[in-house]
Amino acid sequence: MCNRRPGAITYFEGGKQLIYVFLVGENGHLYVNYWNGTQWHWADQGTPPGATVGGVPGVITYPEGGKQRIYAFVKGAANTQNLYVNYWDGSQWHWADQGTPPGAPLHDPSTLYGESNPPGVITYLEGGKQRIYAFVRDYNGHLYVNFWDGAGWHWADQGTPPGTLTSIAPYPGIEPPGVITYLEGDKQRIYAFVPGKDKHLHVNYWNGTQWNWTDQGIDVGKIQEVHGAITFVDLGSKRRIYAFARGSTSTYSGHLIVNYWDETQWNWADYGSPYA
Repeated sequence: MCNRRPGAITYFEGGKQLIYVFLVGENGHLYVNYWNGTQWHWADQGTPPGATVGGVPGVITYPEGGKQRIYAFVKGAANTQNLYVNYWDGSQWHWADQGTPPGAPLHDPSTLYGESNPPGVITYLEGGKQRIYAFVRDYNGHLYVNFWDGAGWHWADQGTPPGTLTSIAPYPGIEPPGVITYLEGDKQRIYAFVPGKDKHLHVNYWNGTQWNWTDQGIDVGKIQEVHGAITFVDLGSKRRIYAFARGSTSTYSGHLIVNYWDETQWNWADYGSPYA
């Protein structure tokens, strides 16, 4: 049915734990396999009007006004260059065309990588308004974000890492940016990790005041794919960040590499391979 990895969310509703797993079929439809608290079901979410979808879904969920919201962001397949979202408004499902950044299609439709470059998505509540950020890379090497500021949708060009471009093809493009957000003091932080064409890991981050780029460098192996990022509070007060990636050199091929923040500095670690 599908050779791409799924996007999954879970939440608690009406005394039952619900699970939704979204994936894209070979026919360009979006499907969801969901647990309704009693049993599993399949649902065909169809396609956006006049388009098919490809790649890996970026999925978020949040409660609003007593209703659970679900958003599944997907890239258009080779017949379109747009970002789309299939969303549950608490009553029914809808498709919305998010378009593209002004003057910047999200992929080159003449290449085989049109279905790559999936979105990395986060959501959080700020000032009584729900915020949503969907980060995508372009074949021109820029990072873009489609964001909901609580009143309307907007596109922003995050630019490129200093001295290089973000990488989307061939293999790094099949994974979404690793995106996390957290509240520190009274400021919301956002981190989007992406591989660069220089084979380094880079992060585009919001420090609560402005956006910045940082080269995380490379210590234990060149980066081929970013496999996601997490954050958590350790020992009651320390904020930890972990960005997971896959090594690509002959020595570290297939190894799980982690770039982590211990609240004092960034570190690299090689977690090896299950096949070693």
